[in-house]
Amino acid sequence: MVDTRSRRIVSDAASLREVSAWLRETCASAGLPEDLADRLELCVNEAVANAMTYGYRDKGRHEIHVGVSCENGGAEVTLVDDGRPFNPVQERAPRFATSIDAAQVGGFGVYLLKEFSDALDYHRDDGRNCLTLRFRHRG
Repeated sequence: MVDTRSRRIVSDAASLREVSAWLRETCASAGLPEDLADRLELCVNEAVANAMTYGYRDKGRHEIHVGVSCENGGAEVTLVDDGRPFNPVQERAPRFATSIDAAQVGGFGVYLLKEFSDALDYHRDDGRNCLTLRFRHRG
């Protein structure tokens, strides 16, 4: 049986806490393993934070749609926003610093998405970014 839920959040920092709690509840109710729920929450928070921080030219409130479908111990998350086009699938891996002194803050969000999800798809539809992340148990 497929358990599908969705939520619309506004593009402000308080929404990240709200979506985290909702994701945890959704994963628990679907009986997903904790390691999968942890990866899913990390990736969704990263993708939503990136959309909020970099996706909009204005400071207005925008809606971000988060959809979660759980089936057979796995999950698929769809994120839709009306921000600037950004395809994380095409992004290259970041350059890792050779020392702590050479390290820079930031720039690893897409890397996290690719490492912690099991599949990542993107398309642009009617002026909206549509990102799909898939997760399966890695036990």
